[in-house]
Amino acid sequence: MNEVKAFIDNSGEAVIKCPRCHATRVVDVKEYSRLDHIVRFKVTCPCKHVYRVILERREFFRKPVRLTGVCRMREGVPAVDIHIHNLSRKGLRIELMKDDPPAIGDKVTVEFRLDDEKKTLIRKEALVRTLMGRFVGLEFFSIDPYNVYDKALGFYLM
Repeated sequence: MNEVKAFIDNSGEAVIKCPRCHATRVVDVKEYSRLDHIVRFKVTCPCKHVYRVILERREFFRKPVRLTGVCRMREGVPAVDIHIHNLSRKGLRIELMKDDPPAIGDKVTVEFRLDDEKKTLIRKEALVRTLMGRFVGLEFFSIDPYNVYDKALGFYLM
């Protein structure tokens, strides 16, 4: 039986993705978020595929934000305006202002300014991890404590 990981976010929800048809759905898992042990359960997708889900807690704090920026998805294609809804040291959740989403696994570059005193510019490469309509979950390619963008993010998220 296939086993997939789903992460519990700060609101007590998890995005579950079928490994066969790639359909996603958001599940309320607040009742499991405070447990100290691993939570596993079976899911039957509308495509009839049965798989096991392992719930995990986020590795890094995810800060709710209201930032704007751009996302470059392909060479030679204009950047798409984005709204950033949350941010962590490891990734971010964006909303595309255009109906042309990337595919899961695509590499993109995001560029935005923090709402700190310096309006710090952040430019990071990221991997598309989740898609829900115009909402995209991105994971940064690297986290380097000596990188200027990663340092700025670290201070911003403290």
